[in-house]
Amino acid sequence: MKKTSRILGILLLSVLFFFVGCDKGEKKSDAKPGAAMGPSLEGKSAAELFGIAAKLYDQKKYFECSPYMKKAAEMGHAEAQSRLGKMYFNAWGVPHSHEIARKWHEKAAAQGNKESIKKLKNFRH
Repeated sequence: MKKTSRILGILLLSVLFFFVGCDKGEKKSDAKPGAAMGPSLEGKSAAELFGIAAKLYDQKKYFECSPYMKKAAEMGHAEAQSRLGKMYFNAWGVPHSHEIARKWHEKAAAQGNKESIKKLKNFRH
């Protein structure tokens, strides 16, 4: 009985290592958002990042667009801030958070974004 359970244990570990890829020494935590999805975030203007994000957003590829949209929003792009607020409000590719949604809509509204100005009126009621 001990020999059978030992063999099953070794077999189970072998299968686990095969599927997880531990023999390659890869770590899933090393992956960066957007790294395998498309163009790099580095060295691009807010407008360029928003252009990439907008195409993905329009295709409803919210998870893929989120790193580009967030970076453009952080760089001060008003439309990216407004859309990122909408993404957080609806949990499209990012965690659901009314607080974070409001923050991004406030930033966009401060730059005169009409959609965010309307959204903020709804937040207050």
